[in-house]
Amino acid sequence: MSGYYRDGEWVSAVVGGPTESTEEVEQAIADATHRIESRESTTRQELKELLARYPSLKKDTPHNPLTPLMRMFADEVMGVLYQE
Repeated sequence: MSGYYRDGEWVSAVVGGPTESTEEVEQAIADATHRIESRESTTRQELKELLARYPSLKKDTPHNPLTPLMRMFADEVMGVLYQE
């Protein structure tokens, strides 16, 4: 079984496959989060690009690395994000 430890917990639902590394996907998500927080992009646009580039993120897994972005997306849609 493949996986890794994150925050002391075994993550067996490794995102990626023969063409995607887990580290690459997690770095892309971190970069997207940074662009959203610095208002260089929107969550909607970043999610669209990430899902197109990394189709394995579409799988419903218990430890999906997109979870923080989905929360940001919900805030964006509800108008919470970007309020000054």
